[in-house]
Amino acid sequence: MIETITMVLSWVIVVLQLMINHSITKYRKQVSDLKEENAHIMGDLLLLEIHVGKLLRKQRNDSEKKDENNE
Repeated sequence: MIETITMVLSWVIVVLQLMINHSITKYRKQVSDLKEENAHIMGDLLLLEIHVGKLLRKQRNDSEKKDENNE
């Protein structure tokens, strides 16, 4: 009787370990995917920042030229 209970509990523990390992693997995959997505977003933001900086410089230069022409 005790051997049967021990064997059943051992199998339950093995199944639980497999479920936990699967959950951990799934979680790590999600974290990896999120890190990759974050890297892409940061790259896009950097490109946007560069583009906005160029536009602001162009606007400032155009404004300065306009002021010089008005003088």
